[in-house]
Amino acid sequence: MKKILFPILGLLLLSVSVSADGNDNATRPSVPEQTSVEQYPRHYRMQVLSNHALERIIKLAKEVSFSDDRRCLLEAALIERHITCDQCIRLMKELADFDDERLDIVRLVRGNLADPENIIDILDEFSFSSNRDTARELLRPRR
Repeated sequence: MKKILFPILGLLLLSVSVSADGNDNATRPSVPEQTSVEQYPRHYRMQVLSNHALERIIKLAKEVSFSDDRRCLLEAALIERHITCDQCIRLMKELADFDDERLDIVRLVRGNLADPENIIDILDEFSFSSNRDTARELLRPRR
């Protein structure tokens, strides 16, 4: 349990930004550089996972030996955070060797994609059409 708790606490610390001069009130951009704020309505700013945080998540997830523990770590890291389709693909490439593992990652990120127009890129990562169809169904917008 300690092996899971400490990485989760580390991820929570990632959400607190501190500037080089030690100012705790510094803010981190809520969207990545490649995504402009104008693409989203002004009344809603997504908390998109930063690339630095993604690197930390991948590093910590690789250190976890059991897939259930890895899933718990990813759930905690992605809670109330949006990720881009490119970041989802990166998670799938780095942490999943098989389509079933890739589907688990898709289940974790569904509803939290910052750029759902690029879902086709995620679907291209699946080897089998049946898994691609399952992923398409999982990622389909709910009405």
